Amino acid sequence: FWKSEKDTDKMSAYWTLYECLLSFSLVSAPVIPFMAENLYQRLGVDLWSGLPESVHLHPWLDNVQDDVNIDIEAQMELVREIASLGHSARAGQKIKVRQPLGEAIVVLADKTKIGLVSEMSDVISDELNVKKITLTDDAEKYVSYEIKPNFKILGPKLGKNMKAFAKAISNENSSEIYKKISDGGSVDIIFEGGELSVSEDALDVRVKALDGYVAAQGLKSVVVIDTTITEELASEGVARELVSRIQGLRREKDLPFEARIITNIVSTDSVIKSAELFKDYICGETLSNELGFNDIDSEFNSEFEIDGDSVKISISVVKP
Repeated sequence: FWKSEKDTDKMSAYWTLYECLLSFSLVSAPVIPFMAENLYQRLGVDLWSGLPESVHLHPWLDNVQDDVNIDIEAQMELVREIASLGHSARAGQKIKVRQPLGEAIVVLADKTKIGLVSEMSDVISDELNVKKITLTDDAEKYVSYEIKPNFKILGPKLGKNMKAFAKAISNENSSEIYKKISDGGSVDIIFEGGELSVSEDALDVRVKALDGYVAAQGLKSVVVIDTTITEELASEGVARELVSRIQGLRREKDLPFEARIITNIVSTDSVIKSAELFKDYICGETLSNELGFNDIDSEFNSEFEIDGDSVKISISVVKP
């Protein structure tokens, strides 16, 4: 809604909101009749030909079971897991979401789902604030696996042989074991006292990221994030932090959401350099007609720090 351009994303957001509000007015009519009617009328009953003149004359909503798309739901469930794991990996390294990173690598347990995830790579990239999403089955480049027996499951079965089994599995190639069990298969482990075929539910698999990466593991995927922050990525992170602070100042001063402003930033050379580099981005996100670097006092000021650098922001509203 904030974008100046009327692109596909913005129009899709408008129509989605309209559909939700119209449906809400219909389902809520028996409970809050006057509010529902008010909302229905404000949405413009004459926008669609054939709509009744009152929400209370509209037929009750039909069963929408035919509109449910199981494939899309499954796809989004996987995408949400990947996004959640990505956020978890970032948080574990204490990297703020506003700091862009170069790449997120996704390893899927079910290789047939690669196409579904690829279709949503832009969504995942935006959510995790990374420049690129890479789908791979070559996880060994980024992580190592630690595999131990699930004592709760195998203990009653192996009894006194549990120790021998644990020692045997620690001597196996953990990457090879993971490849076999992640596809739903099993692996035969020979130990002192016998042999046992085990699947994934009988093992405790833990992922450890290699140097320069962080990783998080879920039921259906492993997400690995490259933690290298280049100078350009660091500058973009500063720019995003500035945008957040300017937006916060707008909200604090209760400015109309469409109000145009003039913004001035006073700070260290490194912060100013980042602001200059991403000037168009900052202006576009904050509706700033101008971005200057002058020490101007106004009624709308804010002082804070970004990574130890003192920053002062001043904004003034452009009169229509």
